[in-house]
Amino acid sequence: MNRLKSKRGSVLVGTISLSIVGAAIIAGYLSMTMNEYKLSQRTLMLQSAMNLAEAGLEEGMDAINLDDWSGWSAVDSNGFFREITNIPFLDTRSGSFSIYIEDHDSLPILVSEGRIENGPGGTLSKQIRVDMRKTGLFVNGLTAKDTISFNGNNITVDAYDSTIGLWNHTLNREDEGSVASLSIDNGDLDVGNGDIWGYLATGGGTFDIGPHGSVTGEDTPHGVTEDPNRISYDFYANLPDIGAPGLVADHTTLAAGDIGVFGASWSSSPVVYHLTSFSMSGTNVINVVGPTVIIVDGDFSMAGSAELNILGTDSYLKMYVGGDLSLAGQGVLNDALNPEGFQVWGTALAGAGQSVKVVGNGDTAGIVYAPNADVEVVGNGNVSGAVVGNNIKMTGNAAFHYDVNLKNMDDEGSLSISRWRELRSAGERVDFTDRTALSAAIEPL
Repeated sequence: MNRLKSKRGSVLVGTISLSIVGAAIIAGYLSMTMNEYKLSQRTLMLQSAMNLAEAGLEEGMDAINLDDWSGWSAVDSNGFFREITNIPFLDTRSGSFSIYIEDHDSLPILVSEGRIENGPGGTLSKQIRVDMRKTGLFVNGLTAKDTISFNGNNITVDAYDSTIGLWNHTLNREDEGSVASLSIDNGDLDVGNGDIWGYLATGGGTFDIGPHGSVTGEDTPHGVTEDPNRISYDFYANLPDIGAPGLVADHTTLAAGDIGVFGASWSSSPVVYHLTSFSMSGTNVINVVGPTVIIVDGDFSMAGSAELNILGTDSYLKMYVGGDLSLAGQGVLNDALNPEGFQVWGTALAGAGQSVKVVGNGDTAGIVYAPNADVEVVGNGNVSGAVVGNNIKMTGNAAFHYDVNLKNMDDEGSLSISRWRELRSAGERVDFTDRTALSAAIEPL
């Protein structure tokens, strides 16, 4: 009997011991689960704070691009501050962000802080600093606000360096033929069966490439036709409207023949034509023999067998057109060693419905900046330079060669990000509660 009681007692002690061990394991598991939950909640809050900080940056970039500081507070002589609070979340949390911009009218520096309040552990925040820089208007070969389409069988895009010489497949060809669209809509960038020896970028939308199309470069592995290292979805550029220069007109009419002053250097004052509109057809030829500016309030067109030729390395033609431009006929002839020698500037405002058509039946070169226009480039030879438009269409069988020397032309053009980084250490984080110290806190790096 005593032996039976002893066995029963041993079983009971063992059961209790197992229960204790089991309870300890469960308690440990629950503690680990709770810690993981708290950690995941903290991670979620930090990510939400980062999202709010990025929202502050977007508010700042909108204000800079629109030059609209409604709702902002001026700080010192060249800074602006804004704060948005009580941003609700689905749970009990709320968010806010503060954004400060220094040197808004030159090279802006933006610092933004996103905060999550009322969460586990109190308030959590993230800070981001962005230093901006100004780049040229022609940092890409083809840049569109909306759509880009290749409407041809053998269109290719690559780059060259005009200071070395003419484009040459072996001696002067670079993989910098970038094609970019700001659009966030899928399919707005359609290169068909075109070949891009360079880069392709969108503002967020997907792109279309045909079965025989490609995006490659010097470092692309053999056999790859769509190099992911050369494709991006975060393209941004500031493409400001452009106005006609306030030059005094030397002439108010234009006729076939030589225009400009022969022998004048590039730095000489140009001959200026200010026209209401202009059209020419037949076999008439305009030869630009010296620095020339043509300002057109309305439409400018050439058709039939008409020609426009820029002759000589010191000759150039800058055209500022407010209406439609059609340089058809035999098209435009300009030396690819001097793409700046032929310039088209579309001065129409957004919504005006401007169209720009440039035809090159042989080798030609030039730049087109018409951010509110539908731009069509037609060529069956080599077309060199750079193009900016609202919508861009490449037609024909042209080989488009981007001159890399155009990157820094007109460096008052586009704002881009020079440096983006999160401010993490206590020494570099900004105290947004003291606005008077903001400017000194974010001196240029």
